[in-house]
Amino acid sequence: MKNIFAIILMLISLTTFAQQQPSRAKTYLDSGDRYYASQQFNQALPYYNEARRLALSAPQDVQVLLSLSHRYLAYRDEATAWDCYDKGTNYAYAYVNQNPQWSRYWLNEAVKYYNEQLVGLMNQAGTSQTTRTAIYNRALWVRNFLSGNTNPPPDVTRPPITTLPPSVGGTSGTNWSTNAKSSTLQIGQRYSCNCPANGNLGSIWGTDVYTDDTSICTAAVHAGVITQALGGTVIIEMRAGQTSYASSARYGVTSTAYGQWGRSFVFVR
Repeated sequence: MKNIFAIILMLISLTTFAQQQPSRAKTYLDSGDRYYASQQFNQALPYYNEARRLALSAPQDVQVLLSLSHRYLAYRDEATAWDCYDKGTNYAYAYVNQNPQWSRYWLNEAVKYYNEQLVGLMNQAGTSQTTRTAIYNRALWVRNFLSGNTNPPPDVTRPPITTLPPSVGGTSGTNWSTNAKSSTLQIGQRYSCNCPANGNLGSIWGTDVYTDDTSICTAAVHAGVITQALGGTVIIEMRAGQTSYASSARYGVTSTAYGQWGRSFVFVR
């Protein structure tokens, strides 16, 4: 009997501890938000990506997924924003079926966070009509569920990936040696650059704002937008030149300081 009571007390203690501790996904989300709040957008994105990875393997983190849907839309990554919103809703529905005693708790959490995110998603400039319709339909389902409708979430069509801006390399393609020095790239315009996995690092000048002769893919690693091992497609925006460019070491890449230079670029994704 003593052993049984000891086990019960231990379980209660563990449950209480677990409830008090933020999830790993929430910890990464909060870290990303701190960077984002200080307008360090490139530094925030890797934390959001890790929060998403962790939350996708922990269905109880529906709140994190819902919060991330708004964050990714701020980066104009509409497909990932919808993925977080879509999976978060389905996770909540699964919890209702698997844990009836928690059904109202999870539904109330879902409604609260979905409605908060819905406002941000619907008001976000540039959101496609497909995404707006999908979000609206899903929000209606959540409301109907609370009214007793036990049908599963509607099977909505995933919105298409937002069209990428023109490639930095034009029809020639891009790689890790590609920079933004071409005279065809206009200040104030955005361009995409594909960085193959496991590329060779190049030279970069600046921090957050880079000279236009900087290796775009290497700068993307330095900015935390991609990793050298995985690569990925990044989006830059051309900017005017600066009087100076700061050096720094980030994510295994060291940038060089430089003085006045004619043109620059920054990452927007």
